[in-house]
Order: sequence, then C-alpha cells, then structure tokens
Amino acid sequence: TGIGQIAIKGLDPYVGKVYADVKILPRKGVIYAAYAPKSKNKINLLWSRQSHSSGYKIMYSENKNFKKAKIITIKSAKKNYCTIKKLKYGKKYYVREKAVTNGVGEGKWSKTIKVSIPNR
Repeated sequence: TGIGQIAIKGLDPYVGKVYADVKILPRKGVIYAAYAPKSKNKINLLWSRQSHSSGYKIMYSENKNFKKAKIITIKSAKKNYCTIKKLKYGKKYYVREKAVTNGVGEGKWSKTIKVSIPNR
C-alpha cells in the first residue's frame, strides 16, 4: 500500500517519458471467525492481518444493508481481533471489516458475516 509511480518510455520513432502516480490500496478484508459465545451478548471477531495497513474499520448492524450501522475504528495494524459488546439478545447482526492506510485510503469491505446472538 502507498503511492507508486509508473514510467512509460517511448520506443523508436517515439521519444520521451511519461510518469503517472498510482495509489496502491490495501487488499479486500477477510474475516476468519465471527461468533457469539453461549449466553453472552457479544461477538468475537478475528480477521486477516495486513502488513502495510495502519488500522482497521469494523462495521456492524442489525440490518443486512447496514442501515443505522455502527463503526469501530482500530488504530493498530498489529491487532487482528475485536469484541463487540452490549448487543441485544436473540438478534442477528451483520459484520464486515476493511483495512485502512493513513494518508492513502481504505481497502474494500470483506464479505458480510451473519452472527446470531443467543437468547438468555
């Protein structure tokens, strides 16, 4: 991730060089595990670590279209797990993750994972 530069050099009979700056964004996120422990109102989440990211964003919602979604920002690239707490018992939650690189941009959202919180 970062900013790269591409050089295009002309061949005979064309002469000259053209340079273009390119943004290299983090790859799409991958969630390895998302589960709700028995009789707990929380979700434990584990995703793939990306070496050149500066952090991650976790989005979760009761709606599969992520209306009224909440976002958790993780500012450490070394941390690849999270616990989402204070959720409603007996509800289904939809979760996704993406990597963020400061000053460059954000990767694409991972596949959406559905997690059911058990009843008490």
